[in-house]
Amino acid sequence: MIVNFGRNLNFEPNQFVEPRSEAELLKILSSNPGRRFRVIGSRHAWSPLINTDDVGITLTHFKDVALTKNNDGRFLATVGAGCEIRRLLKLLNKHDLTTPSVGLITSQTIAGAISTGTHGSGRQSLSHYIKSVRLAVIDPATGQAVVKTYDRGPELAAARCGLGCLGVLISVQFYCIPQFAAAECTQVVETLEEVLRLEAKYPIQQFYLIPHLDEIYVSTRREALACDGNAGLKSILYRMYCLLGIDVGYHLFVLLMGWFYRSGWFIRWFYRKVFPRAIWCDTVVVDRSDRILTMAHELFRHFETEIFVKERYLKDAVIFVNATVDSFADRNTLVPESFASSVEEMGMSERLHQLRGSWIHHYPICVRKVLPDDTLISMSAGTEAVYAMSFITYDRDRRDFRNFSSFLVTTMATRFGARPHWGKHFDLSPEILRSLYPKFERFNRIRHNLDPDGRFGNAFLDEIMEPKTEA
Repeated sequence: MIVNFGRNLNFEPNQFVEPRSEAELLKILSSNPGRRFRVIGSRHAWSPLINTDDVGITLTHFKDVALTKNNDGRFLATVGAGCEIRRLLKLLNKHDLTTPSVGLITSQTIAGAISTGTHGSGRQSLSHYIKSVRLAVIDPATGQAVVKTYDRGPELAAARCGLGCLGVLISVQFYCIPQFAAAECTQVVETLEEVLRLEAKYPIQQFYLIPHLDEIYVSTRREALACDGNAGLKSILYRMYCLLGIDVGYHLFVLLMGWFYRSGWFIRWFYRKVFPRAIWCDTVVVDRSDRILTMAHELFRHFETEIFVKERYLKDAVIFVNATVDSFADRNTLVPESFASSVEEMGMSERLHQLRGSWIHHYPICVRKVLPDDTLISMSAGTEAVYAMSFITYDRDRRDFRNFSSFLVTTMATRFGARPHWGKHFDLSPEILRSLYPKFERFNRIRHNLDPDGRFGNAFLDEIMEPKTEA
């Protein structure tokens, strides 16, 4: 029985295999005609992309990392699909290198990260930087598994965020960048306009909408001038504060709050009176990039939805999100007229009326800017920057959060064309989901060309993909 990190998915493959080599993987694919295969990575995801009732494959042994230096001095990394991000960062750091985009989470495998469009802040997603991929596919003419390399064209753009349905991703290549120091300082601001003004100076910053609190907390971040790897006392203390105070202490309290103290007055009191006094603000700290940009997100089990909204809609989307949080928290709260009219236009007024007062959101909403990707169906694919908005719960009973998430994902997609994260929980009709990606049909044609019989899909992918079409 396979259970994912969030424990919202559990399934039992008919067969579970752990190939130790590329040759063994190809043999498995070739010797099982008619069967379907899904790769199961670190399971740090909430969508049913990994589900299978047939053959589950783990690439635990495909984790080698090789570095080569080009004539121009740049380092090209070849990374096995099963290598975890944390291991990759550690190995690259030994050579004073890092990945071109550093995400918040490091427990994913490299294949899982790029297959779902995992991102950091202020840059493109990691998928954008992939220069080539090696895929194990089944030749429809012979029924035998072969390895194909894609380093250009629409196939590469598709494979950069392929949802695991183009074949088995064996390895990827990307250019590393020199390790750098990042300077971080948490500031409290009153308006979104102030946040965006700071963004010009701090391009890799992220900010937080705090439930039941009007102020916005901004983690201003920029590259520092140098990184010698020797953090000062202040950086060490800050690192301890982040680990013990935030990653452990705060999250342990939120976990307990989600379990035992779901009363609205307590959550509001905490965020209005306690939270502002517990955050280390207005102090600039410089440390190695991976120490500043990542967190121990996996220490406590949680459930997550993430929505990507285009830059042009950010201001209206923030107003909409805040109004949704307030409406779900209190049946009697007053909401902006623009919100009420938008909900009515979408035909969701009755649904909102039914759900008002049913969910007290208890975790800050993290918002990060992601630059446009050169991919087909990653959440940030296109020509315009997007802002990722994360909604997390530590509540044991997730039914009310699921209702909140479903309402938010549906209305944000309809109103702003917002895309849900492929690897997070979302409840959206296949028709609306496909309409969010102008290049979805092209992706589906490539998928059909590489896997005409859907051998690398599952029921979830069958539902969201359009009917197979000829190339």
